[in-house]
Order: sequence, then structure tokens, then C-alpha cells
Amino acid sequence: MFSELNFLQQMLALIEDRLSRNVFDDALEVAWSTMWNVTDETAVNCQRFLDGRGMEFFLGCLTVSSY
Repeated sequence: MFSELNFLQQMLALIEDRLSRNVFDDALEVAWSTMWNVTDETAVNCQRFLDGRGMEFFLGCLTVSSY
């Protein structure tokens, strides 16, 4: 079985990459959907998301998409 920590880090890295390049594509949408699913009712994954700057990335995507 894959490491949940590594998996979350990979999804966050993908999101960070897309956000830094202002690329909003299907891969970014899938990454956010995946993050939603792995953090839903799973406290340890929620903490990993927050520790991995996930909220910062979310707010960054939200800010850019509101233009």
C-alpha cells in the first residue's frame, strides 16, 4: 500500500507547481478532488494537508480564479 504522507506530498507538489505557473488544467482539478477525498473525515490527513501548505495553495487558487 502507498504511503499516505508521500501521496499527499505529491498532490500538494502538483498543486504548488500548477499554481506557480498559473496553469489551471484537469490535473489541478483532479488533485484538488483527490485532496478533498483523502482529507474528508480523516484528521491525520487534514493535519498533513495544513502542514504541507495546503491552505495557502487553496487560497492562492481561489484568489487567482476569482479574477
